Amino acid sequence: MNKYFHFNERTLKWLFIAAAVVLGAIQAWTGRYAMNPDGISYLDVGDAFLRGDWRSGINAHWSPLYALLLSTPLFLFSISPYGEFAFVHLVNFFIYLAALAAFDFLLRALIDSREENFRTPLLIFGYALFLVSSLRFITLSLVTPDMLVAAFIFLIAGLLVRIRGGAHNWSIFFLLGTALGFGYLAKAPLFLIAFVFLGVGIFAVGDIRKVIPRISFAFAVFMLITSLFIVPLSLLKNRFTFGDSGKINYAWQINNIPYIYWQGEGSDNGVPLHPMRKVFDHPPVYEFATPIGGTYPPWYDPSYWSEGGIIHFNMRGHLEALLRSGRLLYEELSTAQFGSIAVGLLALILVSGQWRRPKTFFDDWLLLVPALAGLGMYALVLVRMRYVAPFFVLMGLSIFSRIRLPASRDAEHVGMSITCAMVFMIMILLAVSALAQIMRETTDEQGKIARTLQEAGIQSGDRVAVIGGSFNGWSAFWARLLKVKIVAEIPSTNEARLFWENENTYARVQDIFSKTGARVMVAELLPDKAHTKDWQRVGQAGYYFFSTSTVTNMPR
Repeated sequence: MNKYFHFNERTLKWLFIAAAVVLGAIQAWTGRYAMNPDGISYLDVGDAFLRGDWRSGINAHWSPLYALLLSTPLFLFSISPYGEFAFVHLVNFFIYLAALAAFDFLLRALIDSREENFRTPLLIFGYALFLVSSLRFITLSLVTPDMLVAAFIFLIAGLLVRIRGGAHNWSIFFLLGTALGFGYLAKAPLFLIAFVFLGVGIFAVGDIRKVIPRISFAFAVFMLITSLFIVPLSLLKNRFTFGDSGKINYAWQINNIPYIYWQGEGSDNGVPLHPMRKVFDHPPVYEFATPIGGTYPPWYDPSYWSEGGIIHFNMRGHLEALLRSGRLLYEELSTAQFGSIAVGLLALILVSGQWRRPKTFFDDWLLLVPALAGLGMYALVLVRMRYVAPFFVLMGLSIFSRIRLPASRDAEHVGMSITCAMVFMIMILLAVSALAQIMRETTDEQGKIARTLQEAGIQSGDRVAVIGGSFNGWSAFWARLLKVKIVAEIPSTNEARLFWENENTYARVQDIFSKTGARVMVAELLPDKAHTKDWQRVGQAGYYFFSTSTVTNMPR
């Protein structure tokens, strides 16, 4: 019997790993041309580090580890600009494999601590939960550090489970401190969660006299690694800080400060020390050529543009944030994949009879406390499913691992049947999603725009201005491929209408753009006006460009 179950566990493990690799590869491949504003900023920050521009690379909003993981292989393998986005998704795929390995480490530690009759259901439930969190919530299409964060959270949780199981040697506490430190370098909020993990680690051992020196050692390793970034960042900002992303998100979400273009709105929000320069009122034209670098300076370092803001408690803002978080969680719970997990867990709880003893689910606090801490931290300000996905995994594993079915063959079969039905539904939904991704046509739209502008004479290092449409500088990813810098923009379609409809305003704004050093203006949805006849279309993309100076080799 034991041998039979051992064989099935091993076989099932490799089947799920194979499925995870295939589904992840499909998502990475079909999303190879996808990009997002955060991804552009991380690439720009990584470039700054690699060229030795530490002052630009040390950024209070974007953490350094993911930026370096993206940019270093691009540099080492001399990837062409037009191959960057696809290569970045290859890097994301390897980070996903690292997260899979870290999760396997956690799951194996949990399985080793379980009794024989519910090990296999825990294994297949665990892998299904990982696939939903990674492919549905985080995804490989987005260029963000959240998959890397998940890998560190799973590794840290696995180490704590091993510590609770009796692994008290100094090396495992060294690994714990190292994982916590690099987790912070992946994303600043893990600095706070690290103290929750360390606190849980104290009680995981039981012997306080034995654990305090070891946890102190882990804490010292953690602080040593984090100081590599905290010290230079604090020196740069002339104040102690481990990162401003939490502070900035609080200002955006709770105090309602605009993401970009903040000019000091809100009497309680303070006054920006260096607001973005508004150089024209109707339409609003913003210029940001200096002093911040990057492809799109407003998003390269949001902490610079928001300095001077005063963070203040806002009960209404927190209530609204909680409502938004609750609505998002409800919407996700209503999806088939998440719903299958919820229904399956509920069915198992009913069968086990543990609904009569809800306190038993809080007995396994080792994973539950960090999970609740992470969920609570984000829920009070901003929840994105990719932020909280690994915490949901910890919570799901904690609940599932506490389920205790009656010690009988029938109960074991019922539990296995419910788990298999739940996991089968999840795998079918993931397979259907993967098939839909394969069938969907993927085009390199941003690459086409970049190539057309390059053929028109735009060169690396040039400055450009953008006229708002369905995009603005935030989503002008072609600029990164061209290695140009957006230095001015009109934010939106409604505001840009004033630019197009008045010939005098058009001439004045065009002159302003020219004075910023912008060689070309790029726009969308060009109106049929006499003064726009010299604008040229960028292929079939629906974009148009106009040179503010003499640009050679202009296609007619």
